[in-house]
Amino acid sequence: MQQQGNCYSDYKHYTLAKVCFAISCYGGISLVSNAYEGRISDKQLVLDMGLLDQLEKGDAIMADRGFLLEEECLERGLILPKPPTMGRGRDHLTPREVVTKSIACVRIYVEHVIGRVKDWKILQHRIELLLLPILPDMIVIASFIHNFSKSYIK
Repeated sequence: MQQQGNCYSDYKHYTLAKVCFAISCYGGISLVSNAYEGRISDKQLVLDMGLLDQLEKGDAIMADRGFLLEEECLERGLILPKPPTMGRGRDHLTPREVVTKSIACVRIYVEHVIGRVKDWKILQHRIELLLLPILPDMIVIASFIHNFSKSYIK
């Protein structure tokens, strides 16, 4: 019961496991985290998987607004472009935000790669908690198969 409670996401309103993917600029999956209970924050998941430790100064990570990693990236000399937002009283983006917006538009490829992994039949159905220990293996296998399929990113 405790594990099922930890897997419940207040944001999604159902139980889930979270997995983080590191995707190369060519659309290949280069790193897959373990499966975590759904209540873990995105920030904690990235820190636990050790992704930031594998990057070099000057590398960039594309993330959405939910990844609150500015401080950790700044400490390591990493670049973290995030999609700009139009707040209250703003009717245009600054020149820097326009560049960031063009970079952020590429994030759709990340969503496509994740979608392709989720498309495998074994991952489309409800997975019992008893299978949670092998879920990372299932995702890694689906990711390897994705890496050997034809890339749509040119």
